Amino acid sequence: MNIYLKEDDMTDIDKLDEYNAEYTSVYPDFIPSITKENYKKELDHVKKVREGIDNDGIKEIYYWAIEGNKIVGHASIRLNPETNLSTLKYVGHIMYGVVPSKRGKGYGSLICHLLLEKLDILGYSNAIITCSEDNIGSIKVIKNNSGKLIETAEPDGKNTTKKTNRYIVDIKESLKHFENIHNSITKNK
Repeated sequence: MNIYLKEDDMTDIDKLDEYNAEYTSVYPDFIPSITKENYKKELDHVKKVREGIDNDGIKEIYYWAIEGNKIVGHASIRLNPETNLSTLKYVGHIMYGVVPSKRGKGYGSLICHLLLEKLDILGYSNAIITCSEDNIGSIKVIKNNSGKLIETAEPDGKNTTKKTNRYIVDIKESLKHFENIHNSITKNK
């Protein structure tokens, strides 16, 4: 598993059809939000959001998770989720997703780890990561990255209709311990 995170740019446009087709094959009602037709417009939006424009002042950096020449996931880091207390409570610093064919194979844990590396480079010491309380896959990903449950928040009806688990990750601790976790994940696959 040789994955890296890459900020969105036009070089990824030819990978979109396969990425969207995988989701559509598993979720027939899936409607891609990013397509070849709207990719340039989406990249313009991503640049604005990185500066906190059109995103309630929250600065967010988007990434594709790439393996070989394929998009295997998507991710982002929010640099200032505390700007909006609802975002901090229900969304946190990190967002990640993995294409269906790669789920349950350690990809989510590795993508989350790579996002924590990005936050570490930017000088963060802790990160808040959230997921629905019934999202077993994300709970494993967060725990594999040394996440500690700090609260289960009641739904607010806007961000979520389900209870949200909120975890805190000591980034240095997570980075130090991740290699052992990663080796265990990949050995068991």
